Amino acid sequence: MEIKEQLSAALVIEQQPLAQSHIKYALHSIGFKQVEFADRAQIALNALSNHQYDLVICAFDLSRGADGYQLFEHIVERELLPGSTTFVFMSSENNMPLSRSIIELKPDDFMLKPFTTKEIELRLKRILQKKLTLKDVFKAIDKKKYKDAIESLNSHISNNSHPRWVPYLLKLKGEVITTMENWPLAEKFFDKVCNVSEYPWAKLGLIESLLHQGKLEKAKSLLKEMLQSPQNKVQALDLMAEICQQSSEFDEALEHIQQASKLAPRNINRLKQVVNLARLTHDFELQHSTSISIVRHLKHSVHDCPESYLSAVRAAIDYGLTTINQDEINQLANNSENILSNMKRQFPGIPLGEQIQIAQARIFNMKNEPEKARRLLNENIDDKNIYYIDDLEDALDKAKAFHELGFHADSQKLFQQIAHACEDKNNNVIFKEYIKNEQALRIEIKQSPKQLNNQAVGYFSRGNFQGAYDAFTAAFKLMPKNPSIALNLMQSILEHQYLDPHQIEVRQQLQKCSKTLTNAELNEEQLARYTRLQHMLDEQRIAV
Repeated sequence: MEIKEQLSAALVIEQQPLAQSHIKYALHSIGFKQVEFADRAQIALNALSNHQYDLVICAFDLSRGADGYQLFEHIVERELLPGSTTFVFMSSENNMPLSRSIIELKPDDFMLKPFTTKEIELRLKRILQKKLTLKDVFKAIDKKKYKDAIESLNSHISNNSHPRWVPYLLKLKGEVITTMENWPLAEKFFDKVCNVSEYPWAKLGLIESLLHQGKLEKAKSLLKEMLQSPQNKVQALDLMAEICQQSSEFDEALEHIQQASKLAPRNINRLKQVVNLARLTHDFELQHSTSISIVRHLKHSVHDCPESYLSAVRAAIDYGLTTINQDEINQLANNSENILSNMKRQFPGIPLGEQIQIAQARIFNMKNEPEKARRLLNENIDDKNIYYIDDLEDALDKAKAFHELGFHADSQKLFQQIAHACEDKNNNVIFKEYIKNEQALRIEIKQSPKQLNNQAVGYFSRGNFQGAYDAFTAAFKLMPKNPSIALNLMQSILEHQYLDPHQIEVRQQLQKCSKTLTNAELNEEQLARYTRLQHMLDEQRIAV
């Protein structure tokens, strides 16, 4: 059957009249009987909710609301497109980070403007022919009848009526098997494809199937080559981060996921992974800066909800409580209070009183106003130590507030309940690991990082190097990425008369300090101190 006889309606999401005219002409030439236009995201969402289209063309540049990327996210999240509908994304921005972000959402085609009417006709004909020919496959996928979809794909492959489509058909079959999460079958399929031709998508599919079966070393070995390919680097970094997480190598996982987020920066779900891993590894500055990046992209997105703003506020407080710079603390406190005020205005119908109260108590404490903080917190303390957990992150913030303001018994009781609730409500490995670590740290260390640092500096100035070493060691456990603490700890070790820096435990501390200082951006004074300490290490022949 000719393409023209099968085409009915198309939706074009585009605000420029000239582009609308070119596209309309091309679509009528191809055979579309009905062409509708939407110049903003909300109109497009309404149309997609109420009508079915054979083709949707979406431009990135949209005014008065969500941009094209955010609209595409909404469409994917709300499952507004059946698999048989062709979705084409257009952008005038030849911007690689944006392009990578768009491609991750898997449009059927991605076209850069400007283009001629003839070019768009040829591109659309090719992709529409595939979609229409494989309509039975996509209908089966939409109905979650994956075995039927695979049978149909096998039939299309064996018929070989379109030899050039074979890689596309195989890739589609691999995606269906992956959706089924039948990982032994996926491994067998992708391995067989790789033996015939090393398509990058097949290799990535094989790695993913190995990862889900716990075959981490083999998956890691195959990934090394993929990390060198610019075309597949984002997916490869995601998989490498997952392997590192399963191996409890959380610092390495953070490095990989952070690289991926820089390559495709519009992916907010990945940025949230950066936040969670940064929190676990106590990289509070990165946790804060990434949370702020998320907030900048929230408006009009599917992620625009109170939890995202609360996450940014909580990250700012975590960072503020571990920095020594008072100007920075004041700025973090002001920014946090502004976010809370905007959140209350933006979500007036959602009950957020307790969450805001807890956050405000932590902000007061950060600003060194503990009495104000305690008055707010007293309203949230249960005399019987019974706390009902509706949301794990809300409960975690409350447990932190209790600890920071000296209510240690309440904090530990709530941490125990959070850990127990994790077993039932949360399968997130990173969150569980974070709760376990935080619970242990807060049992061991009752003082705040700032109190420990001030205490240690006092010991050091009085020549009590053992007291300084113990306090700086505790502070470094809470702030392992803080260069000031790392410098202080290193100096307290090297100037300690009775501490042997060659001991395994002490040398490991020096190595951790050195790693923090090597990775940090040091100011002139810090760099001079670090250089002097390195000379002391060389003089004592200590290898770090």
